[in-house]
Amino acid sequence: ACKWQNIPIITTEIETHCPFATALFAGQDSAKSVITKAFSFEHQKIYPQIVTEKEAMKAMHTFANEHRILVEPNSAASLALVYQNLPLLKTFSSALVIVSGGAAVNLSTFK
Repeated sequence: ACKWQNIPIITTEIETHCPFATALFAGQDSAKSVITKAFSFEHQKIYPQIVTEKEAMKAMHTFANEHRILVEPNSAASLALVYQNLPLLKTFSSALVIVSGGAAVNLSTFK
């Protein structure tokens, strides 16, 4: 049986708005309570990552070209890690990337 608490989580935020990583790096309990409430994992290994807006927008554009799906810029931050092939990802045998689209994205986002 899979024990989800043994699955590491890589959080990704854009540098202009990264409250989770900021709180986590500062050792604030608020960051840990957010992840605990969201996933109910108290001892989860968390790897916070921050990308630039440019990296997120490039990933958003690449994903749209490859998959014909528009994703929100914040979701593209996670994709930026994959497209950049960060060394952190190479330490794992597989990865799941969660992205979303929705009302906050349209073609004008690319301009």
